[in-house]
Amino acid sequence: TEAAKPETAKPEIVNPTAAPAAAPEAEAQTAQPANTPATVPVAPQRPSDQPVDVVGEVKPDQVASISPTAASTGGGSWSMQIASQPTVESAQSTYQDLQRRYGSVLSGHTANIVKAEIAGKGTFYRVRVPAKTRNDAINLCTNYKAAGGNCFVSR
Repeated sequence: TEAAKPETAKPEIVNPTAAPAAAPEAEAQTAQPANTPATVPVAPQRPSDQPVDVVGEVKPDQVASISPTAASTGGGSWSMQIASQPTVESAQSTYQDLQRRYGSVLSGHTANIVKAEIAGKGTFYRVRVPAKTRNDAINLCTNYKAAGGNCFVSR
């Protein structure tokens, strides 16, 4: 069974950034357009009483992409969601932390930050790792869980 409803909105990337560990390699292989927006500084961690994963009715918008390496294995409409945070900055920070903890699974994969308006809760930013197919997303999530992480497959 799936934990998330299918989404119909086409995501739009507005703030691509690179994770620090792979920055030199990514810069050498990727040309940056002149109008690329500046990187947003990382905010402090979320309050301990703030939930990490929030589920509800949403209107998703793609707001950022985190590219740990130049090679991407994503591209399909399926993804593995690994976090949901109240700010873009905390979503980026969380992804960087999860990448350090679960690098064996996340290595070579990009992550997208998707804005979601949740009724009664406000705006949250979901950290999603795209996959080419549903089966790829399921396999990725299975491996991520085996390494100790929490995730679910979403479209």
